[in-house]
Amino acid sequence: MIDSDTVTGRWDSSYHAPVLVEEVVVLFEGAKEILDCTLGGGGHTEALLASGSSVVAIDRDEAAINEARKRLASYETSGRFRALRGNFGEIDHFPELIGRSFDGILADVGVSSHQIDADDRGFSFRPGALLDMRMDRRAPGTAADLLNTLDEADLSHIFHDYGDEPRGGRLAREIVRRRARKPMRLSDDLVDAIRGAYGARTGPAEFARLFQAVRIAVNDELTTLEKALHAGVESGLHLPTKAADLYLSGESTRRTGQQAPHQGQPS
Repeated sequence: MIDSDTVTGRWDSSYHAPVLVEEVVVLFEGAKEILDCTLGGGGHTEALLASGSSVVAIDRDEAAINEARKRLASYETSGRFRALRGNFGEIDHFPELIGRSFDGILADVGVSSHQIDADDRGFSFRPGALLDMRMDRRAPGTAADLLNTLDEADLSHIFHDYGDEPRGGRLAREIVRRRARKPMRLSDDLVDAIRGAYGARTGPAEFARLFQAVRIAVNDELTTLEKALHAGVESGLHLPTKAADLYLSGESTRRTGQQAPHQGQPS
């Protein structure tokens, strides 16, 4: 068991500062095999490895995998850690996982601090950043593609449901109006649309919330864990009876423990 007094900041890296590390370790205490669906900078994975578990971890972001493999090289050499690149919502696409049994499954859904800091990834609203926002740069459909092609109703849905914006229709109309003259391409274009819809005094808090809504839509973040659980069951992956889903949104953090879909126990 990890001493709780040493947890804060211990698992941070230049890539990402993980959330709720102590709670994750406590939740999976005694688990021998854990599937980490969102490797990121490797903070949660390292804490679980340090507590005695073995971990197979997935991430869409090649940069995240490279960073974590450097950090966790000794565990990889010992055979207790393995990293796989891909979308955990398509967990049945990993032949390495078919038929394997896991005692716990973890998903820290959201964006890493490294991704926010990298202007070429397009996750921030800093001036001049390209509207990309893809976790996996091999995937089709950037944020710019989404903003330039979806109709007003679908855009309104994204801002309302993923950005908690009751006036999402106003921003959707503004985007449709602006893109008719000039396609959305840079962070500045979306910032200007937000200010055009809600007023010039609109600030960073609103930008962060509405950019987040677009990012969630681009990466289908809120349905990916459910897809992973069901795809895993269908493909013969033996999933645990409990899972942790962490989601950091602004200054509020949501943590849920949930049951995996019903399946027979592994023999």
